[in-house]
Amino acid sequence: MQTLLLVDGSGYLYRAFHAMPDLRTSAGEPTGAIRGFIAMLRLLAEQSPAEYRACVLDAKGKTFRDDLFAEYKANRTAMPEDLASQIGPIRDAVQALGWPLLEIPGVEADDVIGTLAERARREGLRTVIVSTDKDLAQLVGDQVELLDTMSRDGGPPRRFDREGVIARFGVPPERIVDYLMLVGDSVDNVPGVEKVGPKTAARWLNEYGSLDALLQQADSIGGAAGENLRKVIGWLPTARSLITVRTDADLSTQVPTLQALQARAPDPQALRRLFERFEFRSWLKEGDTLFGPAFALGASAGKPAGGSGADAGPPADARSAKAGEAALHAPPPVRSIANSTRDSGISMDWYTNLSPSCSRTRGHSTWCSASVTSASSAEYSVARSMLTSSKPIWRAPLPHTCSYVSVRRPRCRSASASMSCPRWDSSTYDCSSVSCSMPSSAMP
Repeated sequence: MQTLLLVDGSGYLYRAFHAMPDLRTSAGEPTGAIRGFIAMLRLLAEQSPAEYRACVLDAKGKTFRDDLFAEYKANRTAMPEDLASQIGPIRDAVQALGWPLLEIPGVEADDVIGTLAERARREGLRTVIVSTDKDLAQLVGDQVELLDTMSRDGGPPRRFDREGVIARFGVPPERIVDYLMLVGDSVDNVPGVEKVGPKTAARWLNEYGSLDALLQQADSIGGAAGENLRKVIGWLPTARSLITVRTDADLSTQVPTLQALQARAPDPQALRRLFERFEFRSWLKEGDTLFGPAFALGASAGKPAGGSGADAGPPADARSAKAGEAALHAPPPVRSIANSTRDSGISMDWYTNLSPSCSRTRGHSTWCSASVTSASSAEYSVARSMLTSSKPIWRAPLPHTCSYVSVRRPRCRSASASMSCPRWDSSTYDCSSVSCSMPSSAMP
């Protein structure tokens, strides 16, 4: 069965912005979200290949939900200026990577996704929706699944089929709208029933079968929750309209048929121009390998490959970008951790490949200690250096790969790290010929 891969672009925008360090060009233009978004799409395309795909963003302007409820999404703050200035380049990058980009005026991204998923179902395609938005769980079915690439524990992407939705919410996909009507949707500012949380909502729906059946027995529901349910009976039809994802939106202007969403090869020349414009030096160096000889043809006349600025300045800046990319799939507190690392003057090398088990911090200055065990005195010496040195001690130019580990990690329940370092040279902090491994655990 062929696959349609749909990305909730709004979630990716904010994830890229908050996960990446404050990268800028030599002229001071912010570039972290651009770089993060590109890195995320490249990884997704590699891990989840699909015959059809699209990145879906919310278009500017009102939708029917704004007319239906004046306070819809009214709790959201304005987009940060540094992110807003990167939206245009991100649009260009998405298309240069070979992804169709959809922004349908008057239609929310969720409704675009719902409509495309339904169309794909009718045409016999499997749909994978990449999002953390719980609203979209209502779309899950035999041919539709959710993919969460931003799991809070920093682990691998999580896929939610019907059983996965039940395990997460306590109700099946066809009851998600009822569930959200009861608990409310704080992200979109849709009120629910006061004092009714996830457990009560799931219990009621499993006991009565549906919200409609529950409302028929509303007079017999006791306690404060029952009283609050009866108070909002008049509001619930509006809540249903706000929460239900449409599957019949008019997308004809941009998607007359699903053939418009066929996956395309990246445009090497457009990518090179973008990488030069925003000074992504490391990607410029890798471009010929990643995108073939055509990548070089996109070079700006008279401008040497490599550029300068945020990603092309001191080596630490390039390492910051790499570290930020690794952080894209780490736990949500990652931006404050990355900022504290950078602000303290410590190389971002110390932040790369931190344990995915990190769960919280106690302010920017609180770090946990670590204990180290090893199989040999040589390995122990290396490990001790990592715990005490203030320098980034693992470096390796391509094609070698090394992991960076540091005791300067956020408070974690546990941590482990393994390095494949061909050669350890204590004078140059280089690795290129022998294999070593260091189990490491962070104190609780």
